[in-house]
Amino acid sequence: MKDMILECKSITKQYPGTKALDTVNMSIRRGDIYGFIGENGAGKTTLLRVISGLITQSSGEVRLFGGSDERELAQGRKRMGCIVEGPAFFPNLTARDNLEYYRIQRGFPDADCIGKALDKVRLTDTGKKKYSQFSLGMKQRMGVALAIMGNPDFLILDEPINGLDPTGIVEFRDIIRSLNEEYGMTILISSHILSELEQVAKRYGIIHKGRLVKEFTGEQLEEDTRRCLQIKVSDAAMAATVLEQTLGISKYEILPGNELRVYEYLDNASEVTFRLSSNQIRVTAISEMGNTLESYFLAAIGQNK
Repeated sequence: MKDMILECKSITKQYPGTKALDTVNMSIRRGDIYGFIGENGAGKTTLLRVISGLITQSSGEVRLFGGSDERELAQGRKRMGCIVEGPAFFPNLTARDNLEYYRIQRGFPDADCIGKALDKVRLTDTGKKKYSQFSLGMKQRMGVALAIMGNPDFLILDEPINGLDPTGIVEFRDIIRSLNEEYGMTILISSHILSELEQVAKRYGIIHKGRLVKEFTGEQLEEDTRRCLQIKVSDAAMAATVLEQTLGISKYEILPGNELRVYEYLDNASEVTFRLSSNQIRVTAISEMGNTLESYFLAAIGQNK
């Protein structure tokens, strides 16, 4: 499939005494922002290192842009930008001078790629400021600038939001969206916190103890964590009519057993109960339901209490 950027098929990585990756299957399509989630030590960085060619899997197959042999993978990795292990920058050089060093080292012929990369990550105004004087957020964005100097089709970012303050996180989200939507980059971004990725990712994978335990879309996440009032009544169809006519509620589901899920009036359940009772609808149970992101993640890895 020409729209498939990455396919990992039964990837296993065995070290003496431990299996860091256990038959991992993952797919990333063109245009995705794929949020890769897992606890520290779950195997995220190991898989990213396999994909980027820093280590070799013990078994299984990696396909990049449809190719899987050694030559095709080498060509595919030329179309990638990666921050898997933090890049080393010279503390006494400016942003531009640091990137110039790497431009020459990597053989990029177009010197304009430096200015373009700095512009994309909003570091064009650093002037003569040395890297050692950069904030953590600026240093994280410098890493991204280095990764995108070659204008890659596929960008891999390992834990790029860690340690950032709220302002830095918001700015980083905007940059990720821009790289994806304006510049057409497909992005694989890892984190150990689902909430960090929720506002940018389009698809997700959760890894636990080396196994990919769940893949899902943003729409599935929204549906599975959606809050609602679950109400058991004497007549669900009549109750729905009453709520529509008296409160203007249109977002609801009728379930078997005379139950409803109502996705409005979550903060005013007493008004919902009152309207139903006033119209001779007996309410026998009402409760608020919906997973938090934390409980959703814990359920996925089998650790819900």
